[in-house]
Amino acid sequence: MKIVKIIPVLTLLVFNAVILTGCAGEKTLPTPQPGSIAVRIVPTSAVHIVQASARQEGTILVVDGKIQRRWIGNRGIVKGHVDIDVLDANGTPIRSLSTSCSPNIIPNLSNVRSSFKARVPVAAPEGGVVKVRFHNGPDENREVL
Repeated sequence: MKIVKIIPVLTLLVFNAVILTGCAGEKTLPTPQPGSIAVRIVPTSAVHIVQASARQEGTILVVDGKIQRRWIGNRGIVKGHVDIDVLDANGTPIRSLSTSCSPNIIPNLSNVRSSFKARVPVAAPEGGVVKVRFHNGPDENREVL
């Protein structure tokens, strides 16, 4: 009778020990791709920019990513473009431009995302950052790709 009561307790103890040691292990981040540049995503209330990346391919800076619609408090049509700023190590803008999303209207489905990609003819400086932001409305002072 006592053995029957001890088996669930032992099982629980072993299970917890395995879980805790697995969580306490050191985690390593994946190594960045050669030529990759740091990306800073500016949050917005309408969408999430996910999987954003920037990399230098020769004299061209390639910036791409996916856009997913936020679910809470976001009804109606969400339409816009992505603003991209290439910044030097001090945060001074080198180049500012806009690129469109595909599809242009951000889908309302859970697993469907819009995407963006820009090929900017600029060499990113050492320690530079690419800032991306979803924006709806016109931009007068930006180059459009």
